[in-house]
Amino acid sequence: WSRSLIQVNESEKVAKESLGFAYYTNENGIGWATAGGKGFYEFKSKEWRIFEGKLDSVDRANAQAYLQTLYNDFLNK
Repeated sequence: WSRSLIQVNESEKVAKESLGFAYYTNENGIGWATAGGKGFYEFKSKEWRIFEGKLDSVDRANAQAYLQTLYNDFLNK
């Protein structure tokens, strides 16, 4: 009746490989987290600070595009 925590089934593999993300933003920059890594882009220094794992150029571009889309949506309302 129990489930092995070591054995991963196929549906769990797909979920782990999905394109999920989390973000937060404040007046200083944007935080971005994916399964591959977590970091914060600081507006003033224009640099990424990586806290865990790594964020590749696609992750960084996605963070920028997401923030631009949010701001554009806000300004259009």
